[in-house]
Amino acid sequence: MKAILALSLVAGALAVPSKVVRDPPSLVERDLASITSVIANIESEVEALDSAISAYTGGSYTAIESAASAVVAAIQSGVTTVEASADLSVADAADLITPVEDLSADVETTVSDFVSIEAKLVAAGGGADAYDSLEAQYSAAVDLSNAIASKVPSALSAEAASLAAGITSAIESGVSVYASATAATTEASATTEASATTAASATTAGEESSSAASAASTAAATSAASSAASSAAASSGAVSSAAVSGVAATGTGSVSVSASATASSVYTGAAVANQIGYSLGGAAAIVAIAAAL
Repeated sequence: MKAILALSLVAGALAVPSKVVRDPPSLVERDLASITSVIANIESEVEALDSAISAYTGGSYTAIESAASAVVAAIQSGVTTVEASADLSVADAADLITPVEDLSADVETTVSDFVSIEAKLVAAGGGADAYDSLEAQYSAAVDLSNAIASKVPSALSAEAASLAAGITSAIESGVSVYASATAATTEASATTEASATTAASATTAGEESSSAASAASTAAATSAASSAASSAAASSGAVSSAAVSGVAATGTGSVSVSASATASSVYTGAAVANQIGYSLGGAAAIVAIAAAL
């Protein structure tokens, strides 16, 4: 009888459903998932950038620029998400180690490939753009590193910083390479511009010197012509005077003609005319004197 009663109580207890109370998902679990999702999204964009870099053969690099911008946008968005998350427990923070290590390895590969096409990018005029892109990625990666480090327990802060350093160091190495390339390109451009300026100045100086020499030559020619004209005029006057004095009366009443009046070698029109006129006048004077005698 007692056995039957005990069985009845057990059966009744089993027949009444028991209410099971489940704890809601912890905020930490949700934040861990969101942070790992951020890392996965960044890793996906980094791989896309590496694909664009690997496919580059020269010329236009817009595909690389677009992929690099997507990486920066993914990191910046991730920083916002991480900063809004709650602090992580030691166990959950430890679960971030593997995802961060994977991302670090992908970043190192991508930056290495980025450096390998440096000569092609610089030749295409993209050295400065690559430098700016890597600088933006580096700045965003530092912000993400700081955001994640602020969420892990202090016991893991050193390890978190070390993991993040792998990412930022890889990007920084690329920044250094493209900074040198950009500086070399800028220096070469400055040298070319300076050479062009010097050549232009030399050409201008040569033209000015040539103009000055031409002006001096013209002035000298003008002066010479003026002197020649003055000499001709003076010679003409001398011939006229000689012709006038060429006829002279002697003490015996005879008239003599000076040889200098007929020996003149100046052949200007005025001199010849004067010479002829004075010669005829002298002949007339001789005839008149002869008639008187």
